[in-house]
Amino acid sequence: MRDRPGQPIKRFLQPGPHRNFPTRVCRKIYLLPLGDVSGAPAPEVLTELLRLWFCLEVELMKPLPAKALAAIERDEDGCGYGAQIECPSAQKVIHAHKPRDAFIVIGYTMEDLCNSSSGFGFLFGEANLDLSIGLFSFARYADDVPRSSPRFLRRCGMVLCHEASHLFGIKHCVYASCVMNGSNHLEESESRPFALCPVDLRKIQLTLDQAKVNGKDTPPVDLLARQRGLVAFFDAHGLVDDARFGRGLLSALTGEPEPEPAGAEAAAAPLPEGPSPPEPPPPEPPRPLRQLSDQGLKPLVTRQPSGLCAPEMDSPTRRPAAQSPLAELAAPTPPPVQRLPSHDKKLLAQAYASPLPGRIGPPRTRGGTKCIFR
Repeated sequence: MRDRPGQPIKRFLQPGPHRNFPTRVCRKIYLLPLGDVSGAPAPEVLTELLRLWFCLEVELMKPLPAKALAAIERDEDGCGYGAQIECPSAQKVIHAHKPRDAFIVIGYTMEDLCNSSSGFGFLFGEANLDLSIGLFSFARYADDVPRSSPRFLRRCGMVLCHEASHLFGIKHCVYASCVMNGSNHLEESESRPFALCPVDLRKIQLTLDQAKVNGKDTPPVDLLARQRGLVAFFDAHGLVDDARFGRGLLSALTGEPEPEPAGAEAAAAPLPEGPSPPEPPPPEPPRPLRQLSDQGLKPLVTRQPSGLCAPEMDSPTRRPAAQSPLAELAAPTPPPVQRLPSHDKKLLAQAYASPLPGRIGPPRTRGGTKCIFR
């Protein structure tokens, strides 16, 4: 319910605690492995994805000491995946070890997450904007796929970028299919594209351009270089559909078709010579708008300005309405009205002013409508 109003650009740009900026001092994104993360994607892959996604310096943080890990609260009963980490407790512990030059710290774990105080039995991830701390879990992503598969990496990478974007102050997206769409289960999460919609991409771009982490001479964010880097990342890790989608975004940004990689061209090469498959049958010619039926030509129905419909009787080739099988069931037909050109305002005004059957009083006027595109 909280996500339904959305977060327009105008509201996002308003000053307030919902904004979070990197600075010349606190400019790094830190990635923290929390506990035993064996089976998770390589940390080098995750840090590379974060660097390409946010165009900021990303560094792998040293694991927390055993004493700090023991201080994190857990729900021992769990929700089918063993003991669960309580997100508020873990975020406070991570914040206590936050480096001084950190803009945000993102922790990842292979243990399940929950937030009992807020009523969440399990969570894929949760971000705390006040602390600039995010935490997400890969525990539920390897049920039906091997952990070395591109699909498992895609699931992990999407929740990583999703939670990190929340730490920029970006809320769930309601405008388009976007990685920032909210999700309540794995199927809904996988249906999202691995890309930001134009609204949320603009929020990232404006935040980085306003921050100027390299001083006044900081160049604006190069969206083309960012997208090309992401496409190369997707190609290198077997995310074929996401790479193809990314090339479509590049084509939209440049206005020119983006070439496919050499591997895709080889896969699309023609097969060796042999018996050619039969040619498909030619498409059927378009049918005319008016077709003959067993009983002759159907009467045309002309919509009049008043909204009433009457059969057109001015053509000698059409049979009168009395010969129609439906004529006996229909209500008494109004008198024929001549077709009026829609651009002639004077004739239209006369047609509206003339009395018609079934109308009581002067015609009602309709106000204009305003379309809002979301």
